[in-house]
Amino acid sequence: METRHKRTRRITREHATEIGDAYSEGYSLSQIATHWGISLAAVSLTLDKLGIPKRPGGPRPAIDGESRRARAARILAERKTEIIERYKTERMDDIAADLDVDRGSIDRLLRAEGVPIRKRGPMHTQLGSANHNFKAGRYTNSDGYVRVLLDPSDPLICMADKKRYVLEHRLVMARMIGRPLMGDESVHHIDGDRSNNTAGNLQLRRGQHGKHIHVRCHDCGSQNVGPAAI
Repeated sequence: METRHKRTRRITREHATEIGDAYSEGYSLSQIATHWGISLAAVSLTLDKLGIPKRPGGPRPAIDGESRRARAARILAERKTEIIERYKTERMDDIAADLDVDRGSIDRLLRAEGVPIRKRGPMHTQLGSANHNFKAGRYTNSDGYVRVLLDPSDPLICMADKKRYVLEHRLVMARMIGRPLMGDESVHHIDGDRSNNTAGNLQLRRGQHGKHIHVRCHDCGSQNVGPAAI
């Protein structure tokens, strides 16, 4: 979600639908309130009007025997460097949602490390090279895959998400074959290292890794292949 300025007008039907969708996707009431710049009561009332039941409050359940607090502390300790780097180009709310920890924990970590905290609000003008802290827009996500930030003028921008990030291994393969990857194409890391995105370590495959076909031209070895009329 992209943080918005505080709203003084009535929440429209379109905005109410977006709020309902965000809550259904797992965002908390506080995250939604922060995003829209409205009160918790307004979020709660909107969900009531949409007929969306609210999740029970209180402590969240443990995961694999590890309490939520212990898990959050472990993630913050293990991913401290990543979090600090990501905050240069991303919003605190987005980082917290991606790591499944509360925003307050991210805030406290950044302050403890002496990182200046930005004011809440739209940040699109601070992305990429416009941000004086920009460091190539590259980080490793929680699954071990490297994500990179694309320039809006990049010919492969269609592969990026709303924040202009794309998985590096898919980007490398797309540049190798000279076209964007199709939705049913996947890229396999030969050595199993998800951070090793060198050209020689990648294979273009059709379908997911569990049920895949390695696609390559038998005549020339090219991976730039696709269906054609006979």
